[in-house]
Amino acid sequence: VPADSRRNGGTGDFQTNPVDGARQLMSVGFPKNGAAYLAGTIQAESSWRLRRPVWDEVQDDGSDRNGGAISWMDDAEKNHYRLSRVEEYLGKPITEATNIEQMRCIRWELSTYYPEQFRILNNPFSTPRQLRRAIKRYVGYPERNVGARFTDAERILRQL
Repeated sequence: VPADSRRNGGTGDFQTNPVDGARQLMSVGFPKNGAAYLAGTIQAESSWRLRRPVWDEVQDDGSDRNGGAISWMDDAEKNHYRLSRVEEYLGKPITEATNIEQMRCIRWELSTYYPEQFRILNNPFSTPRQLRRAIKRYVGYPERNVGARFTDAERILRQL
């Protein structure tokens, strides 16, 4: 466990800072810029508390369940089951998946279901504009929820 990670409230979750998170993403094959942009998004989506309990609807999005690194969601009304698909891939609930398992899952999901975004996030020469667009299409957050994910990504990139 990285020295600056800490146990979170006895839940068995290790909360990681975004720079260490980017390094974890790099360890599963993402180049520095793609890892930084994904890490900034994970910071915005879950604050790097990847094993926190699964929760219900987020910001009136109509979802049934949300969880994990990028707040994967299930939405029965839209026949949209990303969280269930991720848990099936992992072979266990998201709350039991380690950080590295979730980083590998992000790589698997991108390569399997989001090939264009996967290509951009794996290209060390992708521009910030391309990376922002790839993240938006992969995560699917509403524009009002952009937050600091991309300024955080640039800060993370400078620290790698």
